[in-house]
This record gives sequence, structure tokens and C-alpha cells, in this order.
Amino acid sequence: MPPPSPIDAPLLTSRLKNSKTLAHLRRHANDNAASMSALHDSVICVACGRFGSSDEKLKSESQEFYLLAAKLWLARPEGSIGREARNVANILHAGGKLKVDPQHDVVRRLLDESVRMSREFEAQHAANCIWAVASMGVEDAKIVSALSRACIDYARDYTSQEASNALWAIATLRVTDADVISALSGACVDRVRDLTPQNIVSSLWAIAKLRVTDSGMISTLARTCVSLVKELQPNEASTALWSIATLGVTNAGIITTLTQACLDRVKDFSPYDAATSLWAVAKLGVTDASVITVLSQACVDRVRDFTAHESSTSIWAIATLANVTDATTIELLVQSCIDHVIDLNPQEAAKVLWAIATLRISDAHVISSVSSACIDHIREFDAQAASNSIWAIASLGVADAEVITTVAKACVNHVKELSPQEASTVLWSAAVLNITDSSITNPLALAVSQQFHSLIRLDDAKQCLQAHFSGLTLNKDAVNFFHDILLAHPAANTTRTSNQLLAISAALSRLGYSPKINVPVYNGIVSTDMMIELPADGSGRKARLAIEFDGPKNYLRPSMGSKNRVGPIDARTRIRNALLKRCNVYEALITIPFYEWNDVPRDKEKEEEYLKKKLTGVSS
Repeated sequence: MPPPSPIDAPLLTSRLKNSKTLAHLRRHANDNAASMSALHDSVICVACGRFGSSDEKLKSESQEFYLLAAKLWLARPEGSIGREARNVANILHAGGKLKVDPQHDVVRRLLDESVRMSREFEAQHAANCIWAVASMGVEDAKIVSALSRACIDYARDYTSQEASNALWAIATLRVTDADVISALSGACVDRVRDLTPQNIVSSLWAIAKLRVTDSGMISTLARTCVSLVKELQPNEASTALWSIATLGVTNAGIITTLTQACLDRVKDFSPYDAATSLWAVAKLGVTDASVITVLSQACVDRVRDFTAHESSTSIWAIATLANVTDATTIELLVQSCIDHVIDLNPQEAAKVLWAIATLRISDAHVISSVSSACIDHIREFDAQAASNSIWAIASLGVADAEVITTVAKACVNHVKELSPQEASTVLWSAAVLNITDSSITNPLALAVSQQFHSLIRLDDAKQCLQAHFSGLTLNKDAVNFFHDILLAHPAANTTRTSNQLLAISAALSRLGYSPKINVPVYNGIVSTDMMIELPADGSGRKARLAIEFDGPKNYLRPSMGSKNRVGPIDARTRIRNALLKRCNVYEALITIPFYEWNDVPRDKEKEEEYLKKKLTGVSS
């Protein structure tokens, strides 16, 4: 069969462009191989980008043919028809659609060529290239820098779509160049009236990822998003809410409108949308119970389809919101984190550990699994992740020496990066965990001693003094500074006396004791609920007993599925007990759990009988 007759270049270009299938495209290219030019190679690449979105098999075949055509384009003589800047931009744009491997030799050569030819770009070419680089996941810093900076020169000439695409791209690529960010975010704001709802949300997401702080820019995009709220798709509504939360928007009208947009579309949310929206309302400090209930239920309904990211995001939100008490919701989301624990990245692992501690989870398997995930990622932790983790293991009562030491050493490794608040929290946690290794405790105490002037909150002062009197010694100036804070808040040391404590006091009085309520120790850094003196011994010395009534807030949650009413005592209770025993004021410490006292019949004789048993052995 004779070969087909050659056709002229414009006709071949038309046939290639109008090919309806990948098979047709291949046939036209193969039949006219002798007539092909760089222009035709680029047309083939663009057509492959159009075909590669149907299914995985077709995508793979399209990628293969794309790479072949791109290789031929690179081999064509420079300056020949179609071997121009616009063509390399179009080829890369198609590669972005196909998500070709950026490490492939042909792609790397295309990227190098695009950088070399970038001075010949027009606005569309620059936008297409940086979008392609982001879509393919290029990590070469030189390529990213060169092509993102090329966008600066064309920012004024962008269409609204090009500006939005370019801004999305640099956010996806985590570009930090201030000039690039300013030029592209400014280009979007300048064209805000022409942006579609999708473009607006994309731009808002991008400036959130890029940590733009320009309040005018943030306000313009957020308000424009609100004005188009009725046109938002479900994923756009959740992304917009995430963006304003990340940007720290405080305008109540914007928050309410975008929150309601999410509620209106919640039935059509993906698992990601549900988790993202719940995170956003937690970050924004939304307190509306109906909002929280709807979004937390949306997460529960989709929990089986959650990824590790969605699981960690949701449990963090539940812990941050604090007012979600539904046990089923908490248990399902915690279990989802455990199911995905192997896939948690360092930030997510630390986030989950913090969340289960905040939620006061006491399940050994949960604590062990998440703690192990943190240990696996400990070398990748930053200062915040390390400080949150040591607080969490202290709060959860982790006793594993290897876990404690590993997390504590991570804090020491980041000690110079700890904020004053983090340094305070880490020191207090080390005291709770009874860490005595001076190579750990000394740097932590020094970090607080060097930053104490920034720790002006009452809770910080109490934490630091509790650590100090637990043996993690601070310098004299720091101790005096924190004591002054306590003296400036005398009302903070006055605890409201519960009815149960009054009943216990009355029963002890009937037994012949003279109980004193809310007695401060260590100048008020802790106080004991009640103190009684025993009758004098042979030497005339009257021993004192500390009595603590431990309510529900003194305990972690009982294990999931357990019939126990409470879990172990929490960290604040443990350090309180340790300090009361350490102070050399009391002969002994007696604790009265609320559930034991509640089980005692409200009968004077029964109450006295219960307290006599508690005092047996220490009052003799």
C-alpha cells in the first residue's frame, strides 16, 4: 500500500487540532511524519493534554505520546516554525494537565528551555508555565524561582483568569519571594470585579497559603467572596471558610455568611470539605452550638472515608472547640486517627497527640499508638510540635521512659526556638513527668529564666513556680517576678467551696476536728481543699493532714467502652499531689474521689463512718 500523499502544513495542523481521539491523533501524526515541524509537535502535546483526563489508561497513553512529541520538539532546530517561547509554554501547560512526571528527562529539558526563553514570553505564556510547574509538582527551586519571577513582568497584562491561576500556582509551590507574591496578589485584587466565584475562592486560598497580611487585600477578596456567596459550590464554600480562618479574619458578618454557606451545602460536602469546615469554625472561635453540631455530625457521617489529614484535622477541631461532649462523636474521630496513624505526617501526629490530651482520653492503646507515631517523626518536629507533645504526654500520664526522654530531648534540641509560653509549658510538663536528668532540666529552666519578663499571665506564673518548687530551679529574679504576679491576683487564690466540701467539713467537725478550707501552700501556687490537725502526740507535736476532694475535672475520661466512671487523675492533680507531699507541711495527703463521696448515703453516721475509714492509719 503506497504511503499517503504529503499534505500542507496548515491542513496538517488543522487535522491534529481537530483529532477527536488519541488514536486519530496518532494516525495523523504517523501518516504525516515527514511533514511534521516543531509547530505540529506542540499541537500534538496540547491535544494530548485534552485527551488525558478521561480515565487512567487513556491518561497513561496520552502521557506517553506527549513525551514523544515533546522530545521531537526539543530536537527541532532553534528558530524553526513552532520552536518558540509560546510553544514551550503551551507544551508545559498540557503537561500540567496530564500531570507528567517532572523528573522525566524530557520534562526537565522542557523546564530548562522555558526558563531560557522566558524573556520572550507574553503574559499568557508566563501564567501557563507557572501553572504547569505547580500542577506537575516541580520541586527544583531554580526553575520555580525563575518562572515565578518571570510572572512579575507580565502581572499588569494578565487577564483575571491568568492572574488567579498564577497566584494559585505560587501558593501551591510555596513561593516566598515577596516581590512575586505582591505582584500576583495585587493583580488579582486589581481585577477583582472580573473574577469568577472560583477565581475569587482560589485567590483567597492562595493569599491564605502565602500568609499575606495586607488587611486591605484580605478584606477586598473576602468581601467579594461574600457578595458571590450564592454562586459558590460546596468545595468553594468550605475553602473560603478555611481561608478566612487561616487569614485571621474577625469580621462577624463575613464569618457568619461563609459559615452559613457551608451549612447550606453540607449535604454535598466531601470528607475533605467537612473536616476543613469544622477546622475553620474551631479556628475562628465560633461558639454557635447548632453550627458545631451540624459540622461535627458531617464529619462523623463521612469518617469512614477520611484520610489521615482529615482525621487529624477533625479531632484537632473537636478538641479546640471544647464544647463537643458527645462521646460517640469523639470516639469515632479518635478511632479514625488510630486507623490512619501510620499515615500521619509529623505535624498531624503532634496535632493528634495534643488533641487526645486536650480531650482527656485515657485509652492506653490510643495513647501508645499516637505517642509512637510522634516518636517516629520526632526528628522532623519543630519547636511547637515538640512543646505540644511533651505537654500531651504529661497530661496523659505517659510513663514510658523512652517516650518521655525522646520527647524531652526534642524540646531541648529546639530550646532556643521556644516561645516564652512554650518554654513555660515544657518546664511545667517536665516537672509533671518527674524528669530529673539535668541535661534536660537545666536548659529548660534556663529558657524560662531568660524569658520570664514575657510571661505575665497568672497561669504562666503558676506553672513556672510549680515547676520551680518541684525541683526545676529558676533564678531568683524569675521566682520573684512570678510571685509578684500571684500577689497581684489575690482573688485567683480564692476557690469557690463546693457543697460536697462543706458537707465533708461538717462531718469532720462532728468527729472533733477543726478543718480549715482552701489552705494555700508555697505562697499560693497550690492550695489544699482542707487541712486538719491530729491530736498532739507524746512530744506535743500536732500532725497536719491535707484532704483533697477530687471532682470530675480532676480525672481523665474513662477508657472507651469501659464501665469505669473516671480515668486516671490528670496532670494538674498529679503535680498538686506531688507538691503537697513535697512541702513538708503535711503528714499525709488524703484524697476523696467525688464518686466515692456521692455513693455515701446522705446520713450523718454514714458520712462519718466513711471519713473514719479514710483517716484510718494516719490518725492513729
